[in-house]
Amino acid sequence: MSSTGPKRGAYRKHFTRNRREPQSQSQDAKAVSVRPTHFLSLPLGQYPSLRTKVKTFQDELVNTSSNAIAGLDPSIIINPRRLHLTLGVMALQAEQSTSGSDPGKTVQTALELLRSIQPRLVNEGALQVPLQRLGAFESKKGARVLWVSPDEEARQGESLEDRTHRERLMRVCNLVHRTFKDAGYITDTRPLKLHCTIVNTSHRKPSSKRHLSFSFDDILRSPALTNIRIAPSLTTSTTDVESTLLKGGAIREAEAVEEQEGMVLAAPTRVLSSKEAERIVDVDMGTYSVSEIQLCVMGSHGPEDEYVSVGAVSLTEI
Repeated sequence: MSSTGPKRGAYRKHFTRNRREPQSQSQDAKAVSVRPTHFLSLPLGQYPSLRTKVKTFQDELVNTSSNAIAGLDPSIIINPRRLHLTLGVMALQAEQSTSGSDPGKTVQTALELLRSIQPRLVNEGALQVPLQRLGAFESKKGARVLWVSPDEEARQGESLEDRTHRERLMRVCNLVHRTFKDAGYITDTRPLKLHCTIVNTSHRKPSSKRHLSFSFDDILRSPALTNIRIAPSLTTSTTDVESTLLKGGAIREAEAVEEQEGMVLAAPTRVLSSKEAERIVDVDMGTYSVSEIQLCVMGSHGPEDEYVSVGAVSLTEI
C-alpha cells in the first residue's frame, strides 16, 4: 500500500534492515542513521467529496456511543486532506554530493528519474482510483491501521471498463515502483500493498500509548459501516485475504508502510469462507481521477495539512 503518508520513525527500522550488510563499524553507524525523507504519491485528499465521505465515516466511528469501538481515539484519526496511495519511500540527500565518485540520490535526481518515464506514463493517461474495499492490518492483539483501497484483482462480474481502469492503475504503479527500485532509490523489499490509511495507531497521543491497538471487530459491527458498505463480491484472491491478517510481518507493514510499496503477485481466485469474507468489506467511497504523481516530503504539512510536494509529473501531458 498508501491515508496518512509514511512517518519517518515508523519506517526507520525496516528501511535500514534491508540495506546491504555494512563493511565496517563506520558504515554501520551511517546506515543506522539513514531515515526515509520522501515518498512517491498518488494524491487523493484534494477531492472535497472524498474528504467528506471519509470524515463522516470517521466521525461516526468516534462518536458511536451505544457500541463503542475499543481502542479508537480522535488522535489516531487521519486528516482526510492527507489521503493518498504510496508508491514507494526513499532517503534523499538535500544536495548533490561533491565527491564526484558517488553523485548520490537527491530530490533533483529522483525527479529526473520520474520525468524519464513520463512519456510511458502519459501513454496510460489519468488513473481512475476506486476506493471499494475496507480492511485493517491486524495482530492477535488488535488492529493498528484501518484502510480503504482499490481492488487489485478482478471482481466477479467486472465490466470491461472497470477492468481496463484497474489494469492501467496497476501497470502505472508497478512501473513507477520498479523503476525506482531498480535504480536503488526504493530499498524496501516488501511487496506493494495499495491502500489509503484512515486510522493509524502510530499517531496515538500520548506517544507512550502508541502500542495500543483498536478493535476491527467492533468496526465491523458498527452502525457507521452500514452507510458505506455494499453487497459483498463472491470471490477474491488468497492474497487479499492474507493481507488483512498477521502473516509474515503485516504488523511491521502496518506500522511502517501505511501503506504499501512491487506489486503483490496475482493469486488464483477462489470462493471465500464466510469467516474470511468478514475481514474485507466491500464499500463505496467513490472513484477519483489522479492526473499526476508527486514526490512528497515525509511528515510535512502544507497550508491545508496536505503533504508538501517538491515536484510532480503529469499523467496527461508532457
